[in-house]
Amino acid sequence: MSYLKRRNLILLLALLLAVALVVTITVRYRAVSEIAEVIEALPSEVELALQDVDYMHSEAGLARWRLEAKRAERLVTEGQLAVEKIALTFYDEQGAPQTKVHADEGDADKDFSEIHLRGNVQVESERGYHLSAEQLVYRQKERKIFSDSQVVFDIGDLTVSGDGLILDLDAQTMTVYDHVEAVLPIAETKKDR
Repeated sequence: MSYLKRRNLILLLALLLAVALVVTITVRYRAVSEIAEVIEALPSEVELALQDVDYMHSEAGLARWRLEAKRAERLVTEGQLAVEKIALTFYDEQGAPQTKVHADEGDADKDFSEIHLRGNVQVESERGYHLSAEQLVYRQKERKIFSDSQVVFDIGDLTVSGDGLILDLDAQTMTVYDHVEAVLPIAETKKDR
């Protein structure tokens, strides 16, 4: 085989490998919004299950929240997406992580405007607080988290518990409604001897 033929064959193989690599990367790392479009395009009677879901919601080019789940299934009869082992990360107006929420399971409507979380729900803030509840609801339009269940809020030595909650992500305020109890240990002062 002559030098030119061998070189052309090597160049052709390299080009084919590069094209195969680009196609593989493109297919594997499709935008999550395209996944939502694929789900929407499927006939309504088709059940769909996805593993290791990672969905990022952004506004004006900045991340606002991110949903990660071990498994997601489209529930045909309810028109919702059911998720297992869910993690939500909320971002502030500059796109920096602000609050993280973990739960055993949940569900979301088709445009992710309302996300329900259930089972061992844990909320952790970059500001150092921790919140536990059995269920929470996130509403995108209001950027607020709601709960009708019992909640326990911890920050440092302060523990606040009660029934019902509104957590405003933009204002960084929290309201606990009924049966509110706050516990703050008071340290004893040392006596001079």
